[in-house]
Amino acid sequence: MSRFDKDGAYLVVRRWVDHDIAHHHRAPSVSLSSILTISLAFALVRADSWVSRMAWLGPLLLSSAWTGFVLWRAWRVTRAMTIKGDRQYDQKTKFKLSPEYADSESVWAASRRRRRSRRARGDGKGGG
Repeated sequence: MSRFDKDGAYLVVRRWVDHDIAHHHRAPSVSLSSILTISLAFALVRADSWVSRMAWLGPLLLSSAWTGFVLWRAWRVTRAMTIKGDRQYDQKTKFKLSPEYADSESVWAASRRRRRSRRARGDGKGGG
């Protein structure tokens, strides 16, 4: 039984993209698909006939969808890494700093506190 059978193709690809973004701090899939998307867009613009434009449209849409997927995953992974780092700061790191920083809070904790207070007041800007 292969990984595709057990987890499904989406989960395998998602894990691969997430691992690449989180551990290598780069996404070659983004740069490669961006170059492909731009190249296909130029080919679509320079195509002579209606048939050739339709032929280039399919790969352009696929590469655009892939680029969008990778950028979405990069945003999600970056957000998760930020939240994890802020939690670590709130739980451990700030107490190792000077005493005046012990009462500080991370950016994530401050934004969460502001969001909760807005919800309690009923401003409607709570997000989430």
